Amino acid sequence: MHPEPTASIALITYNQEAYIRQTVDSLLKQRADFSFEIVVGEDASSDATRLILEEYRDRYPGKLSLLPEASNKGLLLNFRDTLKSCRGRYIAICAGDDYWHDEYKLQKQVTFLDANPTFGLVHTDVDFYFEKNGKTLQQFNQQHQSRIVDGEVFEALLTGQFFIHALTACFRRAAFEQHVDFGLFEREGFAYEDLPTWLCLSRHWHFKYLPDSTATYRIIDDSVSRPKDPARKIQFLKEHYKIKQYFIDRYNVAEETANAFSIHYHQKKFDTAYKWNIPAEAEESYQFLRSQGKADNRLFLKRMLLRYPGLKKSVGRFRRMLQPAVSVADT
Repeated sequence: MHPEPTASIALITYNQEAYIRQTVDSLLKQRADFSFEIVVGEDASSDATRLILEEYRDRYPGKLSLLPEASNKGLLLNFRDTLKSCRGRYIAICAGDDYWHDEYKLQKQVTFLDANPTFGLVHTDVDFYFEKNGKTLQQFNQQHQSRIVDGEVFEALLTGQFFIHALTACFRRAAFEQHVDFGLFEREGFAYEDLPTWLCLSRHWHFKYLPDSTATYRIIDDSVSRPKDPARKIQFLKEHYKIKQYFIDRYNVAEETANAFSIHYHQKKFDTAYKWNIPAEAEESYQFLRSQGKADNRLFLKRMLLRYPGLKKSVGRFRRMLQPAVSVADT
């Protein structure tokens, strides 16, 4: 057994042979004044992902370990087993289709946690790489969620004031072992792992946000978090709601916070249902928002367009006709 490292990188992967070399190479390039390991949970891929990882394991003994081959566990249990195999004082996360572009990511985060014992997790800004067109959106948070809270963040996470990109997170292993119960996640039927982990940890620890962009999140069409099927998009939102509602009920969250969460959820569900033309889901959210005094004229108009598909198509054609004129005027 090799000496216990200061930090562990938990790499979660399944059927990602096209990306896994870039991912592992980016982790191996980390520059740190402490020891770290890479622990890989490969979940019975049907492609060459495991063969590639076995090659890396043999090339970097003591640096990269690969969990034993097993039948497919699913995301939640693979995440659990990978984190349980980490030996470092701190744990950082990456998925097999993402990568870290800042060679000092781990150093920055461990340095902060070492110096701030009341903080349990630190996360950063992120770049988005769009696989479809090869374009990169740099510093997503700076452009789209600039009001990220530090310190006590439990209620801010519940109400959707901001969200944490898992590939940027680094947290204390002791905090994870003490406060995160994957048996509970499994019993409650949670569909994914990161959000309930952040909610468990944030009940007991402060969180810190570093504005540096340290990692690149790959946007792939029809992935788990970005499905093409409209019904799956709505289902993903409902799973998100289910997780947060559990924590609201468990911790007897203030009514004001619970209402803010429900309003945010139904606003997002309405917009998703409108975009993908799912009238029943939009109507459910509209009625809720109306009961809360949040159904403005914009929502009413969209509701009417959904109820009368021919009108919605006409509006869409009209907007497309105007678009070239707007573009020329803007130049």
